[in-house]
Amino acid sequence: MAPKKRIEESEEETSDSQPESSTSFTSNNSNSSNKRLRLNDEGESVVPLFTGEIGRQPEDGYLYGSIVRVQLKNFVTYDFVEFFPGPNLNMIVGPNGTGKSTIVCAIALGLGWNTSLLGRAKEISDFIKHGAVIAEIEIELKCPDKNVVINRKIKKEKNSTSWKIDGQKATHREVNKRITELNIQVDNLCQFLPQDKVNEFAQLSPSELLIQTQKAVGEKSLIEYHQKLIKLREEEKSLLMSAKADREQMENLEKRNSVLERD
Repeated sequence: MAPKKRIEESEEETSDSQPESSTSFTSNNSNSSNKRLRLNDEGESVVPLFTGEIGRQPEDGYLYGSIVRVQLKNFVTYDFVEFFPGPNLNMIVGPNGTGKSTIVCAIALGLGWNTSLLGRAKEISDFIKHGAVIAEIEIELKCPDKNVVINRKIKKEKNSTSWKIDGQKATHREVNKRITELNIQVDNLCQFLPQDKVNEFAQLSPSELLIQTQKAVGEKSLIEYHQKLIKLREEEKSLLMSAKADREQMENLEKRNSVLERD
């Protein structure tokens, strides 16, 4: 029984030795139950926390901004097609020439981006099916309350485009605003990589790739913290160089002073 008593006393001493603090909280994670968050005087976390769950809907698994429906009319080779992507990995599979890339082009153009992003046809009217005068792209996106539906009509006449958001007329600027709010980055090769842009993606430097990846999968604050760290590092280098120059100057002055003292 004596060993048991010693263990109990040891546990009591360990418990009593932990300092009480109103700004220190233990993590709920069982693997880190003994780790504490470092907080500032206002009770805010000193280290930015990345949750890894950006806008996820637990009931259906979709992230906010996920494509839940795509409908095409008279677009390139399609008379009409409608499909419903799932919340996880979606793959477009088929033999060459069956229109896989066409669907990818439709997603990019339907979300407000121009033809230069795709590296294919220069004119938007070139995506209208042969023999038709109007093509239509409709994309439904997952949103917190009600899904948003973006519609783009492409007209051969004057090579023009008209937009609608949830059935109401909209401008290109308004469409881009909604897309940005949902963190959709069609111009980010880490989030959207057309076949014709693979070579450009392969030429990204490691630092460029890191920044684009942070923008694609991280919270908005992640890239901001990274930029702050880069700026602080540059300031640190500048201060170190300045301190080195001051130290060398001081050593020279001390040497001159010692010579004068001997004289």
